[in-house]
Amino acid sequence: MAFQVRCFHDGQYIVNLNKGQCTCRKWNISGIPCSHSIACINDRNLDIYKYVNHWFHRDKYEKAYAPVVYGINGPELWKKIVHIPMEAPPFKVQCGRPKKLRRKEPDEYQLQNTTTKLKKTCVVIRCSNCGQARHNVKTCPYPRKEKAPTYVPIVSQTNTLHEPAEGPKSCCFRIQFSTKA
Repeated sequence: MAFQVRCFHDGQYIVNLNKGQCTCRKWNISGIPCSHSIACINDRNLDIYKYVNHWFHRDKYEKAYAPVVYGINGPELWKKIVHIPMEAPPFKVQCGRPKKLRRKEPDEYQLQNTTTKLKKTCVVIRCSNCGQARHNVKTCPYPRKEKAPTYVPIVSQTNTLHEPAEGPKSCCFRIQFSTKA
């Protein structure tokens, strides 16, 4: 006998009482009828216990537990054994250079052919000497420009700088410079 069972929340299932199968597969896997098959069995006024797998019947249960299983005493009542306590093996320094990185477990995820260094993409390097692209000062083919001489400001006797320069948006100070060091 095959039935089509519609559920409000699940959808619909096909139950075959002769084969003991339901499309939800709960009956097939466990051997105990699922809710869909129980609905079909109750609809036909049949005995539900006849559709349960024979491994769940009372006689199989009694045969499984017929031999007596005796309990054992707790660890406090176990026989004490005298032996030398186990110790860790002695530490031996291995020859060669020690490993820099830790050994990864086999189940750890590892990327293939990756580096930890980020690459510069879409960045044009410019030389600070000549201003051209694709090289720096060390590899510049032109002779290095001389740096402008550094000037040391002369501070007045009172150790204060001179007044600010005139102008509405000025943030500069007038400082006397000397080329003598």
